[in-house]
Amino acid sequence: MFPINVQINEVPVVSPPDSVTCEQFIALAGSDINPLNREIAADYITYSNINHSKPVLTHQQIKTLYLALDAVQQHYLYNVRRPYSGANNVALDMEFKFDKNGKLYIKQVRPYR
Repeated sequence: MFPINVQINEVPVVSPPDSVTCEQFIALAGSDINPLNREIAADYITYSNINHSKPVLTHQQIKTLYLALDAVQQHYLYNVRRPYSGANNVALDMEFKFDKNGKLYIKQVRPYR
């Protein structure tokens, strides 16, 4: 399960202009709810008001993003964090971008504090 904050174009998510609301949703695996469900779902909290309250990301982009974030989190947990702390869970702050061709870039990953 990953909380996602996203906005269209180059509008900042962290410090947006006044009266601008970013899209917020929880991306989760259907198996978190039903073990037989293999889909990736989005549970929306808010929609971007500058995107006319339509989802910013397509279902395929959400699925691609979920799988990438899960892989990054698993790598971090088992190769970076766990050998040093014994931790079984970790929260990461990850920044991403889809380019105009739909390619996903993970721009930054850091432990959430």
